[in-house]
Amino acid sequence: MAPRPKQGWFRGPRDAFATTGVLFREDPVRGVAATAMIFSDALSGPLLGLALAALVEDTARGHTGAAVFAGCCVAVLAVVQLTMGHFVTMVFGVLGERAAVATVNRLVRTVQDRVTLTRQEDPEFADELSLLEKDLFRLQFVVRGLLVTLAVVAQMVVTVVLLGRLQPLLMLLPVAALAPYFAGRYGQRIAERTRTDAEADQRRAYALLTLAQKPGPMMEIRLAGLAGELQRRQEELILGLGRTQRHAETLSALARTAGQLVFGLGYGTALYVVVRSAVQGHAGAGDVVLAIVLARQVATGVTQILSLALDMRLTGLIGARLRRIMTAAAQDEAAQDKAAQTGNGTRTSQAPDSLSEGIVLEGVCFRYPGGDRDILKDLDLTLPAGSVVALVGENGAGKSTLVKLLCGLYEPTAGRILLDGTDLATVAARRWRERTSAAFQDFVRLEFPVQQVVGVGDLPRVGDPDAARAALTEAGAMDLVDSFPEGLATPIGTSFAEGRDLSGGQWQKLALARAMMRREPVLLILDEPTAALDAQAEHALFERHLDRARRAAAARGAIALFVSHRFSTVSMADHIVVLEDGAVAEHGGHAELLASGGTYARLFELQARGYRGQAARRR
Repeated sequence: MAPRPKQGWFRGPRDAFATTGVLFREDPVRGVAATAMIFSDALSGPLLGLALAALVEDTARGHTGAAVFAGCCVAVLAVVQLTMGHFVTMVFGVLGERAAVATVNRLVRTVQDRVTLTRQEDPEFADELSLLEKDLFRLQFVVRGLLVTLAVVAQMVVTVVLLGRLQPLLMLLPVAALAPYFAGRYGQRIAERTRTDAEADQRRAYALLTLAQKPGPMMEIRLAGLAGELQRRQEELILGLGRTQRHAETLSALARTAGQLVFGLGYGTALYVVVRSAVQGHAGAGDVVLAIVLARQVATGVTQILSLALDMRLTGLIGARLRRIMTAAAQDEAAQDKAAQTGNGTRTSQAPDSLSEGIVLEGVCFRYPGGDRDILKDLDLTLPAGSVVALVGENGAGKSTLVKLLCGLYEPTAGRILLDGTDLATVAARRWRERTSAAFQDFVRLEFPVQQVVGVGDLPRVGDPDAARAALTEAGAMDLVDSFPEGLATPIGTSFAEGRDLSGGQWQKLALARAMMRREPVLLILDEPTAALDAQAEHALFERHLDRARRAAAARGAIALFVSHRFSTVSMADHIVVLEDGAVAEHGGHAELLASGGTYARLFELQARGYRGQAARRR
């Protein structure tokens, strides 16, 4: 992600107003009503001062009718001041929630649909996203602060004009407000810089906390005696964060205190000027009352502007972060569109509905962002149309990375991937993903009812119970669902009060069923999808998958790619590809590779020897 630009004097307010616009787009009526209430509340202050001055003057002169009218105005304006804030809070409560939810939804869609995985794995982008997600649910408060700031500024303008009528020198009183304002801005910059710099440590501390609370990791933590070490590291992070935060808060508080002292000196001087004028007979009692009220409002206004201007700055920071994320998404989308154009600039190629030749990788290299070495190195590989291919290799060989490239989740840093001769880079990523289906070892545990846990594998049929049952049957999970009292309607996961908590193997079966939902994929990938299943269950699953793959191959030349460490299952594939250090070490059929005595034969013999040893021990 590009370095964060400094927020200039024009860009900051522009971002703040852009963020405020979200509220008005979501509910224009409430937005206008809330704005009117805020300005009514602010302007009632100086008007109340005028009414009090008139009441005092008319009472002193014996003008009964005028005094009664002024008294009624005082009462009405006082009621406005006392009640309007309550109504504003009510309106903004509804409006702010709607705006926050709308912005979160927009953010999620952008990150999921337009931002590349490469971008998401960028630590700086992750920090920006993390901070924005936290700030969005404060949107209603900071945007309200922006509108109140504008209203208070209007109040100050009216107040200054009225003070100028009493004594022109009093118009200089707001100049004293510049000191606390700039001091507040300086303090906010310190706090924001500290918060941004500490976000990485904050995320690490939170990760340690959540790690120690999850049932899965907790078993390993207890067995290894890691609890004390994890606690020590978390305490170090928290203590360091606390020291940094206290230092920043101290500097910020000192700056703000100095600014308020400067204003206090100006406030005292203003009151002295008015009282002296009254003693000399140049002003009446009403003028003194008006000056005291208005000077007090200047003091209150300065305090409000000081705090609300910081809210306005925070609103601008939210808008700036959102703008940067949207800009990054637009850049990623534009880069993908550009890459998806052919040499003559025609539109994006169509994703194939079937394959006649297959998928060919030519000189493919890939390096993760920030990495210092290529994970895949000049990889050449052909996946024939209509074939079942097994991908094997030791940990770190590049199997999962190759799978991600084939799914279009990443683009090669060099070389190309061809679909029947068409460069995958010229095919819209979303369209190609619609032609693929996959189950991964790191599957998502979706806490929904079973029907939806499985059905989201093919969103157009998410509510089709027959399709879900067929997918569950192919994944060997129908017996599990039949054991649930509510069948497909059974809620899964501990987030439901009556939800079923599943074992790792049961979760994996549902994830496999989700991968089986898409009926006509051109590429079906099972990437270590049965790690939580026993060897017999995996073998049975692969036999069912093999039958489906044969039918798909005959109908549309589909390719099935299976990644597994169990060689008894791998041996059933048409082609076996052995990856070693990011390149194809060997490929061929099971018998051929055994006869060659290479890496595959060595790994197969090691695993077979282990199985024979287990069998001997059981006997």
